[in-house]
Amino acid sequence: SVSVALGIVGSDAQVIAGTDLETKLIQNSLVVAERNLLIGNCLFHARVHVGGTIEIKEMGGKGAGSIVGGSTHCSKRVTARSVGSVGFEQTIVGFRIPPSQESRRSRLQKRLDPLLKVISEAKERINIDEFTQAAINQALSNLSKLPPARQEQAKSALRTALTAIKEVQSVRESIGELQEMEVEAQRRFAVCATAVFHPGVVVEFPPLSITVADRMEGCEYRLDKEGQIIAQVPVAGGGDDIDPAASTEPVSGSPSAVDGAER
Repeated sequence: SVSVALGIVGSDAQVIAGTDLETKLIQNSLVVAERNLLIGNCLFHARVHVGGTIEIKEMGGKGAGSIVGGSTHCSKRVTARSVGSVGFEQTIVGFRIPPSQESRRSRLQKRLDPLLKVISEAKERINIDEFTQAAINQALSNLSKLPPARQEQAKSALRTALTAIKEVQSVRESIGELQEMEVEAQRRFAVCATAVFHPGVVVEFPPLSITVADRMEGCEYRLDKEGQIIAQVPVAGGGDDIDPAASTEPVSGSPSAVDGAER
């Protein structure tokens, strides 16, 4: 694990850790950690992306245990005493897949475009709409009418396209696996304020988000069985291995001005 005893402060401060990270406070900084983040005092106007959990302790002092301003995201659970502020400072908290998974997904997506381009160019070169066996056989038959040099060029394009098709299938399968992991992680994710969520806080479960309309005391936001964002009272000892439908009870009041709205 990585420990930054005195805190991470300032717009020029950036910490990227491939493991757990522990610090006293984070203010106006960029922090990325692959595993868990433990903050002793507060998180103030920072950009934070964590692969595991984020916990803000109450070690004393002004704003102890609070998240105010900035954007705070992780893939398992955010726990603080309070989220937002009475001054309506824009505070965003929510779900985001771990940095390593996000990087892998980005690489896979970038790989798709050139592969699809290869396939598209091959279709034009050999005059084929789809790479079915019947269509390929017909295209090969048509190629026999071309000069030998052009036949070889077209056959080379066909071989390259068939290899690209296999790779596209593999890439899409990998992306699909990451999406399944994301859906499952998001289902278990929660943002908890043991004292209060202040009005104006934005809670994100992409592609959904809600804006807290009224002061919400001692609750957490998570997805219900229908995939909608709800505010509920957490059960003592509840964790990310608890079924969200069984571990919480609804909070009365108005949790959101745009409950379940897509951003």
